[in-house]
Amino acid sequence: MGSTPTSIAHRRLYAGCMLVAVVFAATATVPSICLPALGEEFSLDLASRGLIASLRMAVLLGALLLSGFLAARYGKAVFLVGGCALTAVGMAGTSAAPSYALLLAAQVLVGVGTGAIEALMNPLTAELHPRSPGTPLNIVNFVPPRNGAPDEKARL
Repeated sequence: MGSTPTSIAHRRLYAGCMLVAVVFAATATVPSICLPALGEEFSLDLASRGLIASLRMAVLLGALLLSGFLAARYGKAVFLVGGCALTAVGMAGTSAAPSYALLLAAQVLVGVGTGAIEALMNPLTAELHPRSPGTPLNIVNFVPPRNGAPDEKARL
């Protein structure tokens, strides 16, 4: 019994992909916005503040590269759920970190989690809409279709 665009499971997966996009955007944006406050809280110089965001993004890149390969072997669900859980734990740890070292550790968790979910969000969305993936991918990534063209014409 396959997943059709109208099935409840299909809609839940698609909604989950949209939620993952929001989580990814928040985890990429919010900590960077908070760098001045974090610097004041932990008495950090500019280089130490920059390390917070740079470390998260470097770890995210590594997780992106590994997650697709590992998800093909162990299943997408494990990495999507695990990535969301790691992201949540990392963000909670970021907000409650009593020291700079724990703040960096929390940002590593955020990087691993968001790397895992970002690596799988778009392929899963395309897999859910094999005949016409353009519009669903645009919706998940919050980008309107090119010139309002239907998917078939946009892929020329």
